[in-house]
Amino acid sequence: MLSTASSYFRAAFDGNFKEGQEGCLKLADEDSDTFDIILRAIYAEQLVYDNPAEEAHAVKKAIYAMIKVYIACDKYDLPSFKPPALDALTRYHDILRKKLGKGPCFGAIPLIYNNTTEASIFREFITRRAASSCLTTGGKGHKEFASAILAALPDFAADFVKTLVRAAGKTYDDPLTWPLEEPKPTEGPPTSEGNGTSS
Repeated sequence: MLSTASSYFRAAFDGNFKEGQEGCLKLADEDSDTFDIILRAIYAEQLVYDNPAEEAHAVKKAIYAMIKVYIACDKYDLPSFKPPALDALTRYHDILRKKLGKGPCFGAIPLIYNNTTEASIFREFITRRAASSCLTTGGKGHKEFASAILAALPDFAADFVKTLVRAAGKTYDDPLTWPLEEPKPTEGPPTSEGNGTSS
């Protein structure tokens, strides 16, 4: 099942690597709960996620869990599970914003930016939510976020400012209303360094 679902596992098990000869693949750095969700998704051929209790702690815990699932799907080449992971995250963030009056999980931003590529749609996803929260609240309550996360993550800071500028050009249109689309591949011959992984 793993080899069928993922080119990563197919290469590991079907190639001349030790994993293929032993029929065992060690994922020492992988969170067991995250991989359990992925395994169940592979066998069920769909990503199944729970609806958390509508309280901030439970929703934020579900958000972190689904972020790890998305990153793992990207890492192990399981693209079909990434859209439903984003759907789950959208639902969880909507619960925080609309029902609990909370902003997005700013603490999750380093986790996303440290585990995705520059062209990742996941970065745009969280950046829009951060920008929307700041725009709709006038920045109120975001001093710690601005001083810590923006300073620590230059890539996020640049994306965040670009999103705010784009929103200003739309008469402060809420970034959450913009369509979220996968980035189009760049045209031209491939470079010798390769294109890296996409997410």
